[in-house]
Amino acid sequence: MFKKSALPLPLSLLVSLLHVGCCLLPLLSIAGLASNFDVLIRYKPFFLVLQVLLLIYLSVSLVRFYLGIFSFHGQLEIWSYHIAFAIALAGMVIGVSEPFRSEQQILAERQFQMFRTHRHIKLSVYSGFDAEKFKEDIVSIQGVKPASVKIEGSQVSATFKSDKVSSVQIVYLLQKRGYDVALSDQ
Repeated sequence: MFKKSALPLPLSLLVSLLHVGCCLLPLLSIAGLASNFDVLIRYKPFFLVLQVLLLIYLSVSLVRFYLGIFSFHGQLEIWSYHIAFAIALAGMVIGVSEPFRSEQQILAERQFQMFRTHRHIKLSVYSGFDAEKFKEDIVSIQGVKPASVKIEGSQVSATFKSDKVSSVQIVYLLQKRGYDVALSDQ
């Protein structure tokens, strides 16, 4: 009887801590207080599903109790279910909303998004060309970042948004405009 009444509380605490840990423990690693927590981050959807299932179980048990369909063995079991429900609900809210994200985490996330969609290209231009005209032509390609274009002799480098244009398309468009250009290995 005691085993049944005490089970929801530690189970709720464990699942909630795992789910919230996906958000809080990376903060400790940023601060240098802890090591790598990639395992928790990788399984965050699994912990979310576990938390939802736990909340459903606890909700159904409490609704059945209040409707008179089910009765608990004692006051300890009633309190343990209520406390477990509160812990699971708080863990769900904290885990989903991630209110403890630091400014560093937000900036790192933005940088990651930028790195995910931005690529760098290096080109070799083989025939004589006007650097200013070439810069105008490469900047006119949608997705190429104008401030990133650097021309050093016959080598040209630029950053572009990979979701708007590919490196192959950039080379093709420049060749179409009359430049003898190819991707550089350097």
